[in-house]
Amino acid sequence: VLGFGVGAVAAGFFMGWQQSRLDAKKNRSVNRQALADLSMLDEAEIQELVGELPAWLAFRDVERAGWLNKVLAAAWPYLDQATSDVIVAALDPILQATRPSFLTTLSFERFSFGDIPARIEGVKVYETTGDGSVEIDLQVFWAGDPDVVLGVRAAQDALSVPVSLTEFECTFTLRLIFAPLLGVFPCFGALTIALMDEPQLDFDLRVVGGDVTLVPGL
Repeated sequence: VLGFGVGAVAAGFFMGWQQSRLDAKKNRSVNRQALADLSMLDEAEIQELVGELPAWLAFRDVERAGWLNKVLAAAWPYLDQATSDVIVAALDPILQATRPSFLTTLSFERFSFGDIPARIEGVKVYETTGDGSVEIDLQVFWAGDPDVVLGVRAAQDALSVPVSLTEFECTFTLRLIFAPLLGVFPCFGALTIALMDEPQLDFDLRVVGGDVTLVPGL
């Protein structure tokens, strides 16, 4: 009986080991086929396949930015304080130029980045060439809680209706160009910041108090 029990255990162990080998072999075969299929795709097809994956996962030349996000999170309140007035001053002429004709007033009543910082999804550094510059692309995603309120008035004697920006999401690529490179501190003459493409925006506008019927078109 003892010999039969030992034999049964040994047989069961061998069968399990054999099955695990077969499963591993099958998985390796599937993985090899998947890699072979991926190698046939071009960059556009890979981008479509990976969808919303962070760029550092999708492309080898894009790096993670964990440490940079920690710095950005710590500096966010100070960045908000330092740049809010500058941004409002830059955007106000655009608001006035695009203001619908049925509105007499369209202006910022409040503008703040809120408490949730933007997140840098990936960093791509371009190799320095003979032009004496360094270029860095920052791929930014921001699903924040900005406190942005627009004052909207449809007639000169009407009450101003506050309209709040909510459920805000934004994705964009920011390019930093350090040029020209110099032999004295801070080792570059100027910093140029540019958007590489049109930002992808998603947000809602909601009336805060007041009566929405006071503003035609909203």
